Order: sequence, then C-alpha cells, then structure tokens
Amino acid sequence: MGRLDDLAKRLESLSGSLGGILRDTMRDDPLTGADIVARQKEQLYAGLASSGDYLRPTMDQDSYFKTHRDFMNYAVEKRRRFAGVPGEDKRPLNVPNLNLYSGLFHSGFYVDFREDEVQVDNNQLIRGVDVYAKYGAHQFGLTDENWEGVMAHVIPQFVERIKENIGV
Repeated sequence: MGRLDDLAKRLESLSGSLGGILRDTMRDDPLTGADIVARQKEQLYAGLASSGDYLRPTMDQDSYFKTHRDFMNYAVEKRRRFAGVPGEDKRPLNVPNLNLYSGLFHSGFYVDFREDEVQVDNNQLIRGVDVYAKYGAHQFGLTDENWEGVMAHVIPQFVERIKENIGV
C-alpha cells in the first residue's frame, strides 16, 4: 500500500502543473507545431472556421465583388488555381479559403505556445490585419476535430513526461 500512496502523492504534486507540462510537450516537439499549421491551412482551404462552420462573409455576400459575375469569375479561378490542395475540394464555391493575393496570409501561420493557451497566429500583418478585420479573429484556430487529431499525437508524449516527473 505504501507504494500506491507514494505514487498518488507524486501524482497529486503535479496537479497544478499539468497544463504547463502539456504546453511544454507540445512546444518542444517541432512536429506538433507543423501539424497544427498544416491542419489550419487545410481547414481554411475547406472554408472552415474554428467553430466548424463555413467562413463568413461568403464571397457572394462580399461587397468587394460588384456583380455576381465578378464573384463567379473569381471563385472559379480560385477553384482552378488551388485544385488538388488538401481541403479545397470540400469547400463550397462561394466560401472563401483565405489564400489571398500571393498566398502571403497562408504562408504566415505559426503556433504561439502561450502560458494558458495554444494559438495559431499569423505574421503577415499587412494582409492579416485586413483578413482579421473582415472575418474576425474568432474564425481562426482549429476545429474540435482537428484538435483531437493533434492530441492523438501529443498525448503519448505527455504521458511519458508525466512518468518522468513522478519517477515511474
């Protein structure tokens, strides 16, 4: 019984630091950040916000396009240009993929492992400011399904870190 009590005490001693251990596990593995960025891009190519809903405003609601024909020409050209890119084939024609202009916005994604959250951010501020203002920052970040995929990779490493911390 003494060994179980000792193990329980060591586990209890970690209770306040589990979030930090998880964050450090994610931050220290370069594949985790790359996976998050790849999932964010694929999600945007599919036209999905972090909620899992389609991005809004849709292109046919966007005042940038003066006529329905302008929107359709642009939408068809985007579909042609990004054919074969993961996620693009899932996106309805009127939903934006936010790969704007020369693709700067998509190329600027990185992961910021903060004290209390993991945030997908973008360092392409020239384009990013316009995109965030138009679509809202809440649109960015991973869907629950994508987070589950990331966690499937992270959890085994996290468990190993916990074992190291409690000496198992």
